[in-house]
Amino acid sequence: MSTTEIQEPTPSHVADLANETARLPALALIGIFGSAAAPTALIRERNGSIQRVTVGDAVAGQTVAAIDADRVILSNGGQTKTLSLPKS
Repeated sequence: MSTTEIQEPTPSHVADLANETARLPALALIGIFGSAAAPTALIRERNGSIQRVTVGDAVAGQTVAAIDADRVILSNGGQTKTLSLPKS
């Protein structure tokens, strides 16, 4: 980009959208990787932090009970919750 090029200001409606707060789910599964014998998952928490977890790890007060090819199962006090990868 040339330093002599004049840039237009960002339209206000675009700036408003760029600064809008997104409501995120409490937990979201971002990805699964590793081997079948030792899978690892990336889970995003509501505050935006991302944790790398394996079976037995704690995340948001829950325990990672299982990691499959497309989902993670969390347990807490006898209750389970499934996080699935987004469908493409």
